[in-house]
Amino acid sequence: CKQQQVSMREEIMDLYLNTIDFMTKGYHISFKKNIHLRLKSAETIRKRCQMSGGGRVLGFYNDKSRELWIESRGPRNAVQDTMIHELTHAWQFAELDLKKLQKKKAEESLLYLEGHACYMEVDIMRKLGEEEYAEFLDWQFNQRNDEYGQGYRMIKKIIEEKMVEGSHNTPFAIMMDTVNNL
Repeated sequence: CKQQQVSMREEIMDLYLNTIDFMTKGYHISFKKNIHLRLKSAETIRKRCQMSGGGRVLGFYNDKSRELWIESRGPRNAVQDTMIHELTHAWQFAELDLKKLQKKKAEESLLYLEGHACYMEVDIMRKLGEEEYAEFLDWQFNQRNDEYGQGYRMIKKIIEEKMVEGSHNTPFAIMMDTVNNL
């Protein structure tokens, strides 16, 4: 496992830039300029999120400062899927009408946002050829009963229904249409 660990700043920066490139080209989206990557320890990230208890936070996105905080060590797939999740949040903050989402679906708004970010983790890892890891993530989200698991199942159902209807939109476009049509 240590051989697969990503820890060198240059290696993580390359992974970050490649992930952004893959997301923008593969899903026809864009990000706000100047998202600053901050590589920190899990403990520093946990404290910054003001999380109490033993929960582990691998990363977060701060829209006000446009900072993406990622744990500085970990298996390559875990670092990348955290980047995908948090970059999806960066896109959501920039592109979705979050006030409308909150107004129309106040109790479910977190499910939409976290579910979409989790869905993108699985979808992108599959498209990157990391099928076994994507299946693990899918299984994990299907087992969870928090906003990540419930949201994942909800968004997965919405996207699958759109695909059955014949939609050729990306999951990002489907998410935007879903929020706009609330």
